[in-house]
Amino acid sequence: MVGRYFIIGALFASLFQVFMDRSVMADIGQAPIKGTALMMGIAFVLSLCSSADAFVAASFSHSFLPGSILGFLVFGPMLDLKNVLIMMSCFKRSFVVTYVLLIFAVVFSLCLIAGGLISKGGF
Repeated sequence: MVGRYFIIGALFASLFQVFMDRSVMADIGQAPIKGTALMMGIAFVLSLCSSADAFVAASFSHSFLPGSILGFLVFGPMLDLKNVLIMMSCFKRSFVVTYVLLIFAVVFSLCLIAGGLISKGGF
């Protein structure tokens, strides 16, 4: 049952490794704000299960800072594209937008803080 998610995660990781320019990814990945936002965006769009997220995140570990990887691992299971589409069918649009923005802001800021602490050896 879980095996198919690992395969899908490995497929997306390999596609990103093959088709994304490494120099662009390295430049974005070394900027904490851009890297964290990008990784959270990738997690949102890919809508992978939390088991497969670790494999995809591991493929980015050479290009992105630890805070960005953490953003991918935390934000993806909390909120993704299919989750937002389901919420839009059940709740008012204003609630869903507020909820998404709140979750993004909290995870983004905490990942930046944690990434800074990890880089300085604080953890």
